Amino acid sequence: GHPADDREKALLAPYPGRVPADVMDGTWKPPVTDGSGQDRKVLKTAFDLLKSIGYHVNNGTMLDPDGKPFGFEILTASQDEERLAGIYQRTLEKIGINVSIRSLDGDQIQ
Repeated sequence: GHPADDREKALLAPYPGRVPADVMDGTWKPPVTDGSGQDRKVLKTAFDLLKSIGYHVNNGTMLDPDGKPFGFEILTASQDEERLAGIYQRTLEKIGINVSIRSLDGDQIQ
């Protein structure tokens, strides 16, 4: 990573403490996995983090603290990105997170 520049710091100034210090100073590193895409330890860590801030699973669906289903959309611009997004989608489904994938063509990206 790289340290937050002055513009980023100014943008985030109204939200002190919301972005971890290691992200702001550029030292954050993603978790190390075994590369299989089936690393239960990393998935459990993610699940535990969500649980610690009020998320929970009901009938196989991750719900936010207000009881609304948690999900998001990944936009892709190539087949390679779409394949990677599919892996991410299948992994997150294991903890009840709904991920949709939308492929954009060149005209939509510009």
